[in-house]
Amino acid sequence: MKHVTVALDAMGGDRAPDIPVRAALRAATDHGIAVTLIGNQESIKAILVTESYPDHLINIVDAPEHVSMEDQAVKAVRGKRRASIPVGLELLKSGDADVFLSAGNTGAVVASSILSLGRLPGVDRPGIAIPIPTAKGPPLLLIDAGALVDPKPEQMWQHARLATTFYVVANQVSNPTVGLISNGEESGKGNGLVRAVHKLLGDDEQLQFIGNVEPRAMPERPCDILVTDGFTGNVILKTGEGIVNLVQESLRTEFKTRWYTSILATLLKPAIRRAGKALDYREYGGAPLLGVNGLVMIAHGGSDVTALVNGILTAARSAERNTLAALATSLDSNVNAQSPNADDRSG
Repeated sequence: MKHVTVALDAMGGDRAPDIPVRAALRAATDHGIAVTLIGNQESIKAILVTESYPDHLINIVDAPEHVSMEDQAVKAVRGKRRASIPVGLELLKSGDADVFLSAGNTGAVVASSILSLGRLPGVDRPGIAIPIPTAKGPPLLLIDAGALVDPKPEQMWQHARLATTFYVVANQVSNPTVGLISNGEESGKGNGLVRAVHKLLGDDEQLQFIGNVEPRAMPERPCDILVTDGFTGNVILKTGEGIVNLVQESLRTEFKTRWYTSILATLLKPAIRRAGKALDYREYGGAPLLGVNGLVMIAHGGSDVTALVNGILTAARSAERNTLAALATSLDSNVNAQSPNADDRSG
């Protein structure tokens, strides 16, 4: 596979630049991945001087401005052109990097990606495809996790096509199954948006559409890809994180209540650790922003070093497999010939 360079937002995340810089050093040292760190040059150098690493794999591009988590997305990217997010995306656009990864302001990453890179042919708005841990087998891919909170049916159909292409390339499989989040399995369930999207997906012979899926079925992995609007997807994601935290805290409290539960906790610790690993977002590291004309990955703002290292690995694999070239054909003229008639689309 070709050698790739990952452009990493060194100022993105709750504990930047320390966490991104140390993640880049580990990815370079342990995995031989070339990483370009984008951010405040002096802050980055202050961390680098304390570490040993293969310096030919680490590069710095200065970005003196900063987009915070509180900044309004479009205003921030237009007013802070020297911040790490727009600077990193310009590196991607120019070909000086193969993929861009950020744990920073998600809205700013999405808005800046559209402005800097543009959209792939046939794509109205991009979507975030995030791996969701399951109790059975590998994670399923949920799109959209928050990029487009009020989509039209056609845009959700586009997301289904993009996610299918990404899943095929990322997992080296064919014909992944696609489901649609709804409040019931019957085809007539859901609001007007869900019912319209159900028809579009069902009429598309290129998709292996299985129908509606209730959120409670997600742990059983009813399909490979789940389609929903960005508002619902983001709520599902954050609710899942809250439930995992609740279960973990409840177990800690219960195991401390009696002497014999403490012994039981010791015996069960390996199994609990394995289960926790399967449910841990850090194992997957990054979620692709699908639909823009470049490989962009978004990481959790609370990512630690392990999470960002995994994000760098995921980003590098996406570039190595020429994922963007495959995505560019998801909605080309040949594919669109299979799309539902415009008269069937609402919104």
